[in-house]
Amino acid sequence: MKVGDLVKFESAFFHTATEGYANPGVILSESESSSAARQSYRVMWADMRVTTEHHCFLKLLTSS
Repeated sequence: MKVGDLVKFESAFFHTATEGYANPGVILSESESSSAARQSYRVMWADMRVTTEHHCFLKLLTSS
């Protein structure tokens, strides 16, 4: 994933949290991480809210 990509919040474990996200979102920035397993992104959601999300909770919808 990279800046400008359209994503959706998705989690089987945090199912109730999924309802709190105004999908889709656009990736604003990528964290500086030395490990792919710790990769996270700042995302602006359809309701204009900005959050930082771990990569495993984001599903790529379209690539920029």
